[in-house]
Order: sequence, then structure tokens, then C-alpha cells
Amino acid sequence: MDTPSDGPQTYLERYLMTSTKKKFKILITGAGAPGTSGTIFSLKSGAASESVDLELIGADMRLERTMATEFSSLHEVPAPESSDYLPSMTALADSHEIDLVVPQTTRENLVLSAAGQRLKTLTAPADTIRLANDKLKLTKLFSSIGLGAPNFRSADSVESLVAAVTELGYPANDVVVKLTNGNGGRGVRIVSARLETFREFSENKPDGMRTSLDSLVQTLKTAELFPILLVSEVLSAPEVTVDVYAGKSGFVSVPRFRDEIRAGISVRSTIFQDDSLSRTVATAVKEIGLNGAFGFQFMKRGSTFCVIECNPRIQGTMVASIMSGNNIIWLAVRDALGLPGQVRLNKSWSHGQFQRTWGGELRWNNQLVRI
Repeated sequence: MDTPSDGPQTYLERYLMTSTKKKFKILITGAGAPGTSGTIFSLKSGAASESVDLELIGADMRLERTMATEFSSLHEVPAPESSDYLPSMTALADSHEIDLVVPQTTRENLVLSAAGQRLKTLTAPADTIRLANDKLKLTKLFSSIGLGAPNFRSADSVESLVAAVTELGYPANDVVVKLTNGNGGRGVRIVSARLETFREFSENKPDGMRTSLDSLVQTLKTAELFPILLVSEVLSAPEVTVDVYAGKSGFVSVPRFRDEIRAGISVRSTIFQDDSLSRTVATAVKEIGLNGAFGFQFMKRGSTFCVIECNPRIQGTMVASIMSGNNIIWLAVRDALGLPGQVRLNKSWSHGQFQRTWGGELRWNNQLVRI
């Protein structure tokens, strides 16, 4: 971005002037995350629809897993938990005159939100992110305002964990135990006393999700401090994700069945419409105070959608929302960039399916080939 010699010089002054620009530099963190290619597609298609020129810069802890051909430059950064992370990101944003930082991972989301005016980032306020990321607080909130929530208990000791699973019907019923701040399938176990059948043993790939109560207790005892846990009933599949936009152009939520999931990632999704679920999401969004692009996950008890978690960031398969006629990622980004006017939201759509396919990059003799 060229600036005149007497123009704005500070990072803050530069990004406050974005409403008059048509060329922007976007820094995508977690550039090697599985959903980044979808985010890039959403950004490029949205920008093209409004004749906006984007330059994409990538940052990741491990550059070898990023799609080098999609970025004008790539930069290795420390882990979000490192004290060097924010200074590194701020220096990177300043040196490249970045207009907006778009995080792809939960680990970075909260850290970047705490940067305040040092970095213009597509994140919610830190307190909002903490509430949304806390599965126990989120479940309590849904339950307290009469929205769909699973039957649940909390536990912070071996004794309270045993009491919680027993109250929820164990050992006759399986029970879900979760760390309150886990994500991507991490920190989740199904506590079960049921013996695996030979057919399950021979036909199903192990997913590491099912365990015995004794085994889980022994694992938790290895923690320096016993964690706070959400203990809940097992709900029926399929899991449903809702991609949400709330901002200058209005509100829209696009639900999709997670038809197939591998390692916590949707590999096949089908969008659909459900007015009742949309109203539930709208009520929750108002209570939590979310805006921009974010999402929820639900599973069913009978006909009721019960909340599983909230992702206060771009979701890994959010690109699928484009099939509804709403480019949710671009809608949030254009708001953050200060582009003038509003985009007309589409409120009616048919089913559409997203299928994730795998590829890679060949690197040899100073050559790069995408496959």
C-alpha cells in the first residue's frame, strides 16, 4: 500500500482510512490449517464481486504445511502461547502494512483479540471469546434462557466426576466428558461400560474417543491440577454446524449437517434450512454479544437441537456457506475493512453439499508443484 510522505504513518491511522481504499493486504494466520483454502476462496470470490484487490500474506508456526502458491509471502511465527507471538505478529503487520489479520485457529483467536488497537483483527472482544469457548458456561447459558442444551453436570474432582456420570445414567448409559476449553475433538471422551463387539473391532477405525471411567480417572489424575469438566448425556447424530454472520448487512445463519467427520474436521457437509434453529442461534448471538463470522455446533435430543459448542471465529468448513448465496467470511471481512454500503443477504436456499478432497505439494530441485 503506497502512502504519501505527508500521509498517515502509524498502523492505527492507516487502518482507520480503509473505507476509502480498494486495495487491501490481509494477513492470514494459521495459514496451514485445513480450512485455510476455503477461507482464501471466500475472500477472493467476495473481493472479485466488489472489484476489490486483495494481497494475501500467510503466517504459521510450520511453513512446510502451508499452500505457498496462495500467498504473496509466507512468514514463520512463534506459537500463540509464546511471549514472542504478539510482538512478532505486530512487527509483521507493520512491516507489510497489513489492513486486517484473519485468524484461522482457536489458539490464536483469543491472543490476537487481546492485542487491542495494536492489531486490527477479525476477532470478537476477549471476554466474549472466553465465554463462547467455555463449553460449560455456554451450556449453562443456553439452559438458563430456555434454549436447547444437553442434560449436564460439572465436575472438578474424581468424586464429583463419579457422581456426575452416575446421575446421568452410567454405567447403563454412555456419558460424554469434556474439558471446558477443548476444541477440534481434543479433550473429549465418551465414558462407556459397554463391551465392543467383534464387528465394531474388525470394521471400525479406532477414534480414541471411547474409554472406561477407571481409565479416564487415571488419566485425569496425571494433571497438575484436576480440570473443570463438562459431563453430559450422549446425544444423537448427525452433528449440525451453523455458520453465522452478524454485522452491518444484517444477520444470517446457515446450518449444515456434518455428514462425515475425520479427526474433528468436516469432510462432507450438506447445507439446509431450519427456521427454529435459526431463531435459537439469533437469540444466543444476542446474549453472547457475537458479531462478524462465527459458528455453533449442535446435536439432537428428539426434535430439539442441543448446543455442543461455539466457535467465535471462522470455522474450518465455513466456505460451504457460499452455497446459500451468502459469503459469510467475506461479509465479516468487508465489515472489518470498512467497505461502504451493505450486501443483500439471501434468506432462502436449497440443499447443497460440500466434499473435502485432499491434495499436496511436491517440492524438489527448487520447484513447487501442487497436486
